[in-house]
Amino acid sequence: RTRRYVKKFITMRANVQAVSLKIQTLKSNNSMAQAMKGVTKAMATMNRQLKLPQIQKIMMEFEKQAEIMDMKEELMNDAIDDAMGDEDDEEERWETWGDSDAGT
Repeated sequence: RTRRYVKKFITMRANVQAVSLKIQTLKSNNSMAQAMKGVTKAMATMNRQLKLPQIQKIMMEFEKQAEIMDMKEELMNDAIDDAMGDEDDEEERWETWGDSDAGT
């Protein structure tokens, strides 16, 4: 008789654990559904705010301005190189002039 009660008790405990696991699974599924709901709302908001033609226009303008800036930077670098090159040429002229004076 006691063995039968022990066996029933063990079976009941196993059933309670199974129900507990099912409840845990349902809670997890519910949490996942709520998270997906929030993400879906956020994505919908972003999609409404995202104006593709406007973004394309901005990107084209950005590319244009970046090219202009690159060209100006190249011109500035060339001007600096030319100025520094002239300075080197001037030094060479002075050295050459100094050498020609020494020979006289």
